[in-house]
Amino acid sequence: MRYRFGNFELDAAQRELRRSGESVGVQPLVLELLLYLVCHRNRVVTKQELLDALWADSNVTEASLARAISLARRAIGDDDRRAPLIRTHPRVGYRFTGELREQADPPHPAAVRDDTSTVSSYAKAGPTHIAYQVVGRGPVDVVMVQGWTLSMQSLWDEPCASRFLRTLAESCRLILFDKRGTGLSDRVKDLPGLAQRMEDLSAVLDAVGSKSAFVVGVSEGAPMSILYAASHPERVRGLALLGGFARMKRDATQPFGWTDSDAKRLEEYIRGRWGEGASLAAAVASHAEEPSVREWAARAEQIGGSPGAALELWRMNQDIDVRDVLPVLDTPTLVVHAKDDPVIDVQHGRQLGEDIAGAEYCELEGRNHVPFYPPLCDPILSALGRWVSEARPPRNAERVLATCLLGDWPADTDGDVDRALHQRVAAHRGRLAKHASGSWCAVFDGPALAIRCALAIQHALVERRVRCVLHCSELECSTRPSGDGTEPTLYIDGPGARFAERMLASAAPGEVVVSRTLRELVTGSGLAFEPHPRSAADGEAEPQPLFRARLA
Repeated sequence: MRYRFGNFELDAAQRELRRSGESVGVQPLVLELLLYLVCHRNRVVTKQELLDALWADSNVTEASLARAISLARRAIGDDDRRAPLIRTHPRVGYRFTGELREQADPPHPAAVRDDTSTVSSYAKAGPTHIAYQVVGRGPVDVVMVQGWTLSMQSLWDEPCASRFLRTLAESCRLILFDKRGTGLSDRVKDLPGLAQRMEDLSAVLDAVGSKSAFVVGVSEGAPMSILYAASHPERVRGLALLGGFARMKRDATQPFGWTDSDAKRLEEYIRGRWGEGASLAAAVASHAEEPSVREWAARAEQIGGSPGAALELWRMNQDIDVRDVLPVLDTPTLVVHAKDDPVIDVQHGRQLGEDIAGAEYCELEGRNHVPFYPPLCDPILSALGRWVSEARPPRNAERVLATCLLGDWPADTDGDVDRALHQRVAAHRGRLAKHASGSWCAVFDGPALAIRCALAIQHALVERRVRCVLHCSELECSTRPSGDGTEPTLYIDGPGARFAERMLASAAPGEVVVSRTLRELVTGSGLAFEPHPRSAADGEAEPQPLFRARLA
């Protein structure tokens, strides 16, 4: 349903506010508040009802509601006190009193299709179009994050994969999408890192109206799914990792995984023979010699992405490392791995099962990497069906994986520091918070945005030579009333916040210093790093190496 008032249009299906046809930037919670008032415009909605409806899992005060009402009024230009669109009923609540015109939505391919349709729609992630499909009408949402360059079209072209997806969609609403740079999504100059790909996933979930979903990460889709579940726990009801990994390449701390010579061979194949199908055929070892499979694999490589895109994605995959995230992951997790997986060694699956608290690990006989072919498909479908049927509610997000930016902000005598902080943090989609040490800091969902914000602050305050440090970890978040009726203050604490405080002692004036964990999460983001001579922090059993950050 779309609601029109004045020159505004509120699109309930797309969760978008438009003015004269142009999209108006509104915080998701503010948009939900506006939509709730519009849908219940025949009566006064009490403050408690709004708090229960919009902050069901949070302990907030009426100050948060008042702030959201103020932002909603600002978004729709509600500044006429004599005839307000949102009328305040003192000590009771609010009512939307504007004159509305309702218009039913036109048939939407992602919302009203039958279970056999595979028509693609597009979500907007910034200027980029992300292609997606929705299949099935089940009571819960399941979004599948594919690996490599495998596209939606290629999945439907393969009979075993198509059967797998349709069977899964019998018990859920199945959401598929093509990563940017692959399949039907926009081609881009540079493929994004994990942080940008998380934003793409959020854009798809927003487009289909999914507030929380089960996330299935397949192969290279697993690391991003892990990071997304840790960063957005309120949107992830459960996590399934099929043939996944936390770090693909072996190193001194991981004796299993791809070697440098393995990586070089694949790179040579991409450069000289991409489109022959060898990379995908290898993932279906038990059927690789079948002519139909070889033909499908060749088409799938060509449809999925260009050699340049495949090469860039492959290089990024080699640098992915989310092992530090596994111990703080607090999402119900199912890990499934084939015992003789020819692409991702079973040791990767065992590591995930051991390092993710409470994970259910299922090791299956077989030598295929992808889950669509016998003998893996039926046991995996059975495990996924049981896992989805439990329909766990999303958990409270009081403890979340986020990036903390901490600095030694000087005493502000002329307002420059205050303006620099507020402007840069807001521009990079962060939120100012109080650190456990008592200092101001900032919290970000996107680690690359956090680093860019620190570099922007340092540039703005170059003469003051401020120190900035950043660390990504699980943070303990709480809000407290501000006392002046404005938005409550966010407070952060916990081991991750304390570690950032210790990092500050190792940074020199004028430096932007990041932890190893953060550096490994922003692969492919256009940032450069060099080893820092000091580690963090004295007294730690295993001090973590630090890195100076700069624009590439």
